Amino acid sequence: MGVKLTELTKNHKFEPHFGLDGLGLDLKEGPVEIGGGLLKLSTPEMTEFEGFVTIRAEELELSAIGSFAELRSGEKSLFIYAVLDAPLGGPAFFVIMGLAAGFGYNRRLLMPPMSQVQQFPLVAAAVNPSRTPPPTDMGQIKSYISDKLTLMDRYIPPAVGEYFLTAGIRFTSFELLDSFLLATVQFGKHFEVDLLGLSTVLLPPDTPTSPLAEAQLALKAVIIPDEGIIIVQGQLTPASFILSRDCHLTGGFAFAVWAKGPHAGDFVVTIGGYHPDFKTPAYYPQVPRVGYSWAISSYLHVKGGGYFALVPHALMAGGSYSAIWQSGDVKAWFILAANFLIAWKPFHYDAELYVDLGAELTIHFFGTHHISIDASADLHVWGPEFGGHARVTVKVIGIHFHFSIDFGESSSPPQPILWSKFQSSFLPAADKRLSASINDGLIRTVQDSRYGEVWIVKRDRLRISTDSYFPVKSVTFTLDDQAQTYDPGTFKVAGVAPMNVSTVEHSDHAIAISRVASNGNHASPTENLTLNKIWKDYPGALWGNQMERELNPPPDQKLVRTLSGFEIVPSKSSNEDPKPIEGDRDKLAYEPSSQVGYTWVGSTGTFSEEASKKHWPDITKQIFDKKGDRSQLLEAMGFDPSKLNYNQPLKRDTFFVPQYGTLED
Repeated sequence: MGVKLTELTKNHKFEPHFGLDGLGLDLKEGPVEIGGGLLKLSTPEMTEFEGFVTIRAEELELSAIGSFAELRSGEKSLFIYAVLDAPLGGPAFFVIMGLAAGFGYNRRLLMPPMSQVQQFPLVAAAVNPSRTPPPTDMGQIKSYISDKLTLMDRYIPPAVGEYFLTAGIRFTSFELLDSFLLATVQFGKHFEVDLLGLSTVLLPPDTPTSPLAEAQLALKAVIIPDEGIIIVQGQLTPASFILSRDCHLTGGFAFAVWAKGPHAGDFVVTIGGYHPDFKTPAYYPQVPRVGYSWAISSYLHVKGGGYFALVPHALMAGGSYSAIWQSGDVKAWFILAANFLIAWKPFHYDAELYVDLGAELTIHFFGTHHISIDASADLHVWGPEFGGHARVTVKVIGIHFHFSIDFGESSSPPQPILWSKFQSSFLPAADKRLSASINDGLIRTVQDSRYGEVWIVKRDRLRISTDSYFPVKSVTFTLDDQAQTYDPGTFKVAGVAPMNVSTVEHSDHAIAISRVASNGNHASPTENLTLNKIWKDYPGALWGNQMERELNPPPDQKLVRTLSGFEIVPSKSSNEDPKPIEGDRDKLAYEPSSQVGYTWVGSTGTFSEEASKKHWPDITKQIFDKKGDRSQLLEAMGFDPSKLNYNQPLKRDTFFVPQYGTLED
């Protein structure tokens, strides 16, 4: 409650106003405990109510947190997230321990980076449910809401036109693996599917204070259909160790595919990251080495790791191991490392091995002096043709001794491949290099004994597209045996990079359309069709103007944007210059002309049933003689003649087909 003192002084009236700035709830009745709070917050952008509620009853706990905001624009925004912590049971490999669900209206859900999945509030709230009683004092409620909702607001900001739904499940497997998975669907201005997860394994499972090993894996998957992106990542958290909590486990994996956009056709599969010298594209997921780091004592520290990665042009693998011992002024070390990189089409390989062994003594006598001995050797091999370089270095008290050995062929760039090799390595099967699809206007497909699959289409929405695996250089369009060369316009000329061919001389995209009458002969042209260009970005590593000579090509290799096909559409809209029928529709029931077996009376088009009774046998025979032809025609169009209803009032505006709905065309 409040009153403005300025108005009280001016008007000499006591006119209080009422409002809700906060609310607390605390109820305890036997084993049931309910607590909650609500807090009003005002900012220049919006007025917001944030709150929580917790319900406890023996082994069950239900907690929910949410926010309702009214933006200054007048739009409303809301999100609610609830977690049920209760053992619900299930088979030993999947025992449900809890559920979570939430939704957002005019809210955007921002996904955390891979390294922060375990701290993401929607995950943390379900994995580590709070066992402490909810606050009851208003000051504590404000602090509690501020701590919880500040983090929520960072990841779930108001965003008009954005919505999300989320659902999660926490489960255990054989009492060894404790996992939580959270699936989220975002829609509105964009569509996105996300999956977050956290799995923890403890060995032995019944010794949480002093386990032999613990591994916690965070999982993140992102699917964005509009952008053609699929990325799945997993990474060990800092809580992972083996043998000792001082022996930290590291590592992760990633799988990513780009089907659209500037990176279309690219993909990566990696466990532990990439080659040290690999020019990693900025859009590739970053993955730490799979390995360990162990401070065995204050004197000895060992470290090791490895990796494997597969990208479109190469495979890479390697690892390293090191041990360092230091006590006072005495230090000794051992280092071993190996890295392999194999590229194909053209095939080329590169491998490096390195070993280093040394010791150092520091003497403090008339100053500080370092006495050391260090011996190292590295081997670098490449091919084809096979060749290499070896180097041995020895360092004693600041004096270097080294020698090198070269063997085999000298290092040279990879050579271009032939068309036969390019075709077998990079191109799909011959029947999959060109395709045609219908993008719009398809009503149904039927099977025909003569033509196979037949499309039944709606003319005014017809959109047929062609797509070529090759960049298109020229186009021939044949319509009803009338061939014409279609000018594709200006576009970047593609080459064949692995063959080191700068320009594709011939890449003709041929489209032929002909009409067939019911008797199997060519029909007369009834429609003009138009071609619309379809452009696509082709990978420069495949269709670029020159071969990349480096074993590890730069990641920003430009794409080749050129024609990939055409969209075929009617030249004229079916709705152009419509001519509506005027007058009573009943007049269309009959034709005022003479027909075989019928007698017409007068010029009004009225049918005389009495005068035609003697012709009914002939009429019936003609109808049944045509029944087979009619049924065959309907079946070819995808209808079941036995289910069609012909006894309909003529005044109906839409022809009704009971088993198929409305026949639109």
